[in-house]
Amino acid sequence: MIDKVKIARSFSRSAETYDQVAYFQREVGLTLLDFFSQTVEKNDPVEKNDSIQKSGNKTESYCIDIGCGTGFFKNKMEAVLPAIQYVGLDLAEGMLSYVNNKTLSNNDSDKQNAKKPLLICADAEKLPLADNAADYLFSNMALQWCNNLPRLFSEAKRVLSPKGVFAFTTLGPKTLYELKQAWSQVDNLTHVNEFLELDEWKKSIVESGFSIELEKQKETILEYTSVITLLKELKLLGAHNVNDGQRQSLTAPKRLQKLLTSYGKCKEGLFYPASYDVYYWVLRKE
Repeated sequence: MIDKVKIARSFSRSAETYDQVAYFQREVGLTLLDFFSQTVEKNDPVEKNDSIQKSGNKTESYCIDIGCGTGFFKNKMEAVLPAIQYVGLDLAEGMLSYVNNKTLSNNDSDKQNAKKPLLICADAEKLPLADNAADYLFSNMALQWCNNLPRLFSEAKRVLSPKGVFAFTTLGPKTLYELKQAWSQVDNLTHVNEFLELDEWKKSIVESGFSIELEKQKETILEYTSVITLLKELKLLGAHNVNDGQRQSLTAPKRLQKLLTSYGKCKEGLFYPASYDVYYWVLRKE
């Protein structure tokens, strides 16, 4: 079971450092955004949704960025859909404060004329939004922190307008398996976050009634010059272990050394590998 309070605290603390090390997360999100834009161009739900017409004029279209973090994708989404109102939603208040402060600090005229984001602190499994409120949902590497997939997709379907698009990425169980294997040589506790299998995601999606526009799985191996570099990066990202069974105390020097020795067995050439198992989905509400 994932502890949402710990997630919120961890990512709030990492708001100031997240962008320094989120290069892979951005790469994944930009790929997702490309898939998303292709789907929208193929069949734009806003243009076909009669429910958003009022007196012959189109009402504002909302795009909800679930797990928006530092708001990196705001401008990217507005480039794809210039007419949207971007809504950043995150469980971590610290992330939303960072986005708000960044917006207030933009003083040049071009940035002042840009649309201000709407910000909401909330859980993806309990969206504080009206039925059919949004035409688009976007989420990059955030939904792996959800505990209840049927509830997640029920909420997503509820808030989406007819023909609305839900694009997201999440992580699979092969993520950081080298680190898991190394820790298994130290003790039998949980040190690395556990994520769900692809089949579990697909089962919940199908049962929710969403149609699948795109489904893709990609495993990427990142290379690090040292295990310490990897561990520091995870800390700066806020991606701490939030599963049950984790060790509560700090890692003792002897245990850390044993971890480093165990991880060294995974080393190939000059680099230490770290696998990321990424699922890409683009769904549509019927």
